Amino acid sequence: MLDHGQTLRLSSGLLERRTRYGLGGGRTLLVRQHRFVHMADPHLAGLRTEFTVEGFAGPLETEAALDGDVTNSGVPRYRDLDGRHLTHVLTGTTAADTVWLRCRTRTSDVRIALAARLTSPEPVVNRHDRPRALQTTRLELAPGRRSPSTRSSPCTPPATPRSATRCTPPWTG
Repeated sequence: MLDHGQTLRLSSGLLERRTRYGLGGGRTLLVRQHRFVHMADPHLAGLRTEFTVEGFAGPLETEAALDGDVTNSGVPRYRDLDGRHLTHVLTGTTAADTVWLRCRTRTSDVRIALAARLTSPEPVVNRHDRPRALQTTRLELAPGRRSPSTRSSPCTPPATPRSATRCTPPWTG
């Protein structure tokens, strides 16, 4: 990693992250992300990612995933415990660009449902590798030109079936 920075834009509620990676031989990759969580609906969030290369041209394969196999391993005193809190994990595809994951918490039996949409000018391939729902796309990158944006719009509906959540990012373009 050559450089990393973050900017929180309070007026729009966007977090921008910029990370520049050295790939050797004078080649670099800049990854720029905009993230948001909707203030009126905290179960709605989105991520927009753009890639820019310097010093070369070529393909970049990106992968977005909903992972039902996460563990709680970040706190040292809990590392000896199982750490797997999700059970009954199911995955599926709703539309050509949308995947979902449904599960329950192991102890409190809270139901969780997630959906994510990946849009790209290139074809998006959906794959289900239980307990994960994956989406991949291959972008052709040219030096100094920002890639067409790849968007992932995750939605996390509340635990009750009475509430509905839309998967629409707030940005355009």
